[in-house]
Amino acid sequence: MLLPFCMSYVHDEHGFRTEARKSVNPLFARELLKAVPLAGKGHYRRVLEENRWVETMHASPYVAKLNSLPSYSRKAEAESQIPILLDWAEGLAFFFLNRYLRLRAYLTNLKLKSHGQQMRLFDPILSRNSCVYMSNFYMWLRELWQEP
Repeated sequence: MLLPFCMSYVHDEHGFRTEARKSVNPLFARELLKAVPLAGKGHYRRVLEENRWVETMHASPYVAKLNSLPSYSRKAEAESQIPILLDWAEGLAFFFLNRYLRLRAYLTNLKLKSHGQQMRLFDPILSRNSCVYMSNFYMWLRELWQEP
């Protein structure tokens, strides 16, 4: 059974904001619009509002996504979070995602290599603020959209 979401692209609020500022291209704009925040929907809305360049590439989906999200309220965001609990939860999630993505990349790559599909091989790209499982094909597409 397939899950209704893909855990191959996970960022916390800092990783998402940083990625949005440095990846100005239609491919990342699509990823930004397809993201599903598990917590902090108001914060996610703020990230979208700070990156209006996404609207120039995907106007209708951008407006639809903003309309589906609550307004950002720093006070409401702070009141709805217990910082110590969230820090612990993020650390635990990163621990499991890190292991999961490494194992998944290894097993998937074994299968893909045996079928000669080098462009489909995956690399887990892990940092303090994100866990990303990226294929050679996606990296190639991303390079195509980079400005010279």
